[in-house]
Amino acid sequence: MVVSARSRDEFVSLPTALVVLFVGPMVLSILYLALSSGGGGGTLEAPQVIAAGLAVAGLSSTMSASSLLANDQVNGTLAFVVTAPRGHMLVWCGRIAVVAGIGVLQGAVGTAAAFVVIGRAPSASMCLAVLGLLVIASAVSLGFGLTIGAVGLIVRDSMLLPNTAEQLVPVLCGAIAPVAVLWPPLAMVANVIPLTHAIEVGRNLDASWAVNLGGLMAAGIGGVVWAAIGVATWVFLQRRARRTGAIESMAIG
Repeated sequence: MVVSARSRDEFVSLPTALVVLFVGPMVLSILYLALSSGGGGGTLEAPQVIAAGLAVAGLSSTMSASSLLANDQVNGTLAFVVTAPRGHMLVWCGRIAVVAGIGVLQGAVGTAAAFVVIGRAPSASMCLAVLGLLVIASAVSLGFGLTIGAVGLIVRDSMLLPNTAEQLVPVLCGAIAPVAVLWPPLAMVANVIPLTHAIEVGRNLDASWAVNLGGLMAAGIGGVVWAAIGVATWVFLQRRARRTGAIESMAIG
């Protein structure tokens, strides 16, 4: 896990790590908060703060997971990943754990910054609940990101899908406004993103346990389904690359 962490771009230097892990999440969460309040014209409440923090955590995990394979291709290490011995599960577990951990940390930083902006301190019970949701939001977003990254290898520009998702996911997942206010077709698309359901739970922490449990189950099931799709896609591409010898470029067509 230590090797996986040190190999990531976020830890190239101390200044870079500070910007990526602290400055970036603070700015991003405050931006989401400002947009959700209509540019500062509305009243800011705890649900909006929590939604902004969860969006930062989930988006970080999604984008980091989606760029794992794309970065391997860009850096010329994809061939080593494909031809590595079969017993490399621990390596992948380490890479995924680092991505999830970064997402939780960035989400926590973003949530804290957003609470400072509205001038309110959350209770101890709310802090524990939000921390649990940050872990869930980060975890359920991994599979979605992995699928984006694996499918992205099929097209000639492996960063096209990750970059597109980075622009669309914050709007669709409910970071800025509840999914209920979206155009119905967009709301249908938003509901297939696991992060959407985690953010809805964060917006409704005061709701009944049955409502929140349903949202958490939807997020968890969605995360597992997307993870299965991502793993299946990667295994297919890996076997195809070994069979055809087209390892550096997995683009089809």
